[in-house]
Amino acid sequence: MSIAARLIKSISVAGLMLACAAACAPRAHAEVSVFKIDIGLPNTVAVMVRGDFSGNEILRFKSAIAEIDPGKRIIAILDSPGGDVVQGEALGRFFWDARIPTMVLGGTLCASACTYAFLGGRNPTTGNPLRILALGAKLGFHRFRPDGMPERAYTKAELENVSRETQQIVYRNLQHLIYVHASLDVLKLNTGTVNEQVNFITEGDALNYGIAVLDARTGNLVLPDNIDQRTRKGDQ
Repeated sequence: MSIAARLIKSISVAGLMLACAAACAPRAHAEVSVFKIDIGLPNTVAVMVRGDFSGNEILRFKSAIAEIDPGKRIIAILDSPGGDVVQGEALGRFFWDARIPTMVLGGTLCASACTYAFLGGRNPTTGNPLRILALGAKLGFHRFRPDGMPERAYTKAELENVSRETQQIVYRNLQHLIYVHASLDVLKLNTGTVNEQVNFITEGDALNYGIAVLDARTGNLVLPDNIDQRTRKGDQ
């Protein structure tokens, strides 16, 4: 069995253990908490980020892993409704640079700014993207919008400013997706909803966006690679 295959197997086992461990972990209703979870695997440490992103999440995560042996693998477990997009991007880029896989467990949520962090997940062995959505987890994307837009009539100049701001937001998100090697089709998920709504994707749809799906009951991890190759072949 290759090193990459053994890693995937260990992550599947970790997913089974994490489903139980996370249920007992403290829940944060507002300010985010970052803490390590013992999952019983000698060479793998799970670090959970739970709660709203309000600032300094990247510092808290780095502080949490600073004492972990560099030879051990780390899995980032995300459970957050969102918050500060800058922190979501910073986490995602760090996960990518440090080759840390990301996971959202069944019964938990990763939405809005949290998805920026989630899409930075990376296989520590191959360097390929590795973002895992467990069955029963919720992954949701907000649409692009400038903040503070009350319902009223706007002048042409104001509408031009709004258009410019929206283009800047789209460009910023595009740059993030490129950096973490995420599917650019994710941009489609940020359209078609009103401000108060989120586009939640199904586990089957997740595979189309390069996201692996874990069945925590069986430990079966469905990787998107072969599905993506088959889809591309069918488009030729």
